[in-house]
Amino acid sequence: MITKKTAIRLDFLDALRGVAAMMVAYLHYSRYFLKQGLVTEGFEFELFYFFNNYVDLGKVGVIVFFAISGMVIPFSLLRTSNHPVRHFVISRFSRLYPVYWCSIPAGVFAYWFLQGDDVALSTVLFNVSMLQQFFLVENVMGLYWTLQVELIFYGLCVVIFLLGWLGKPKKLMAMSLLFIALAVLASWVRYSYQVKIPVALFLALVFMFWGAIWREYIINGDLVCRYYSIVIFVVLLLLMPVISLLAYNQDMGFSETWYRYLLSYYSAMIVLIVFTVWVRIEGRFFSWLGRISYSVYLFHGVVFVVFMHYLSPYFSESIRFPAHFYVILCMLLTLALSTFTYTFIEKPGMALGRRWISKGKAL
Repeated sequence: MITKKTAIRLDFLDALRGVAAMMVAYLHYSRYFLKQGLVTEGFEFELFYFFNNYVDLGKVGVIVFFAISGMVIPFSLLRTSNHPVRHFVISRFSRLYPVYWCSIPAGVFAYWFLQGDDVALSTVLFNVSMLQQFFLVENVMGLYWTLQVELIFYGLCVVIFLLGWLGKPKKLMAMSLLFIALAVLASWVRYSYQVKIPVALFLALVFMFWGAIWREYIINGDLVCRYYSIVIFVVLLLLMPVISLLAYNQDMGFSETWYRYLLSYYSAMIVLIVFTVWVRIEGRFFSWLGRISYSVYLFHGVVFVVFMHYLSPYFSESIRFPAHFYVILCMLLTLALSTFTYTFIEKPGMALGRRWISKGKAL
């Protein structure tokens, strides 16, 4: 049984989330240099090529994000006695939406205006809701797809909480195994009919519900939860080659190869185990990085696109400095911008959410 005593702040998970955000940024930056042909040989090319074509560092980071959400989000419901669903909705809304809204005009500028493309006002307005993909409306920024997965997870958490299952690890294990089965089914349909079924959605939910169980082991030493977690990962280890071969052995527009997906998911599993059991990242810098990780995720691409757009006239067929010079510089700029958005948008938004919850308690 998952209990309320686990409702504590887990700094090492925040830190791991921050590192995951930087992994996503590094992948997107390195992909730009490869696609533009600005790095074609040497150690930097080999490094970029490896993290784009064998182990997708961005995918590893996103999977880690999802698993950490599973370790944290369900307990927002479990630790609240009065009106838990109402409090959960308010806290999630105040956490996600304010800075997300600020990222939309930034994304329009970087990914549409600077590229000479037009974006329909209706598309932008749909994006304001964060529900655009449910209505088959295009994302202003491609990275928004992970937020749709988060919303689905939140909805499932509320449903299984109301059913009384959220605090029961055996039920959560069943949910994970169900989504593995759905991933296998979806990958078979994708292979057989060449339909772009989002197999990654089901796999993301596997990691999220796995995370809710794994937390009980790494925090409270629950050996039953460790057993359930191992069962999920063993099943996933055995079936991921099948899922990858069926779903990603033919490219449907995203440079897909089965081995890149397989190695990326396996790598994420290793990262999650190593950095939650044996090597826990701690320290003031990593704690700060974890706090601003949501802004880092939302704005890292905007910073890079704007920076490289205005710098591109100085490039001919090559860049003046090593590619990692630009990567590090853009990461530093992203950290500076994210510190600003966290301080003046995210924190006030979360504080407002807490005030709404407090007023609700007083009524």
